[in-house]
Amino acid sequence: MQTYARIQGGTIAEIISTSADITTLYHPDLVWVNITNITPQPTLGWTYNGSGFAAPVPPVVSPQQLSAYASAKQAQVLAAVFSYTLADGSATLTTACDPVSISGINSLMQWASINALAATTPTRTYYNEDWSPHAITPAQMLEFGAAVGAHIESIYADMAAVLSAISAGTITSTAQIDAADWS
Repeated sequence: MQTYARIQGGTIAEIISTSADITTLYHPDLVWVNITNITPQPTLGWTYNGSGFAAPVPPVVSPQQLSAYASAKQAQVLAAVFSYTLADGSATLTTACDPVSISGINSLMQWASINALAATTPTRTYYNEDWSPHAITPAQMLEFGAAVGAHIESIYADMAAVLSAISAGTITSTAQIDAADWS
């Protein structure tokens, strides 16, 4: 069994393995190169210059492009659902940390601040991301709001670390941004 790479425009476009004579299987205008004994084994996308193969060179991404990608990644992380179990264990509350969700959290934080010292303990219904309702007290809302705030601050700290690494030249690819520690 032999492995062949079909070359099109100087790049590997197809790889097949066969025990048949490759020249009898396909049109003679197709260029096939035996890669059976080549180490490392070339794969799709590698280039061929007529005598040897080369792995693709990753594109150079500018620091500005990396920063823009990091900003989009941060927005994606903030939009993910954040869960927090109240200290008394009575409920697990969830929210996204996008601007619209945070506006709602801020509104409830104002309610909680106003009612925290009330003579009676009012409750309000908080709706999780899945719309499941939870009756919460002002103290519980303040606790949840503090946890959400700490979560957002940690994501902003992660972003600062990523931007610093981009500036220092230690992050040079979008894959490294994806692999960064996003709390």
